[in-house]
Amino acid sequence: MKLIFFRLTHGTGKSTHTSLWLKYLADKNPYILNDDKPAIRILENGIFAYGTPFSGKHDMSENKKVKLKAICFLEQAERNEIAKVETAEAIKLFFEQTVSHLKKEELEKFLDILEKILEEIPVYKLRCDMSEEAVQLSYRTLKGDTNED
Repeated sequence: MKLIFFRLTHGTGKSTHTSLWLKYLADKNPYILNDDKPAIRILENGIFAYGTPFSGKHDMSENKKVKLKAICFLEQAERNEIAKVETAEAIKLFFEQTVSHLKKEELEKFLDILEKILEEIPVYKLRCDMSEEAVQLSYRTLKGDTNED
């Protein structure tokens, strides 16, 4: 399963949470494609995420292309919960994380791209602490498995 995490604000624990995925899901061979914001590209056969040489503070990136299955925005919370977000909220979250000032033509292009992504890729918000329970909850949900095992 290929999943992209976006942090909602600095210091929300995205790096910590992804390191927990590496630890608690080691048997699934996880890796970090890009520890900040990967490149996303729409092709005829799907939407893909790419590792780039522009990575975050931990400089973790893989020179790989993976088919995108879900996007998850991360927010710290005392209680672990994950849910699909409605289109309007997803648009707001993408704007907060990807663009700042766009000219009209750039905005139109961005919205066209975002529309294509939202038509094909489910978007979630994970509110969580930094525990194995949060990792397992997000993994099961994003994989589509509702069993607790």
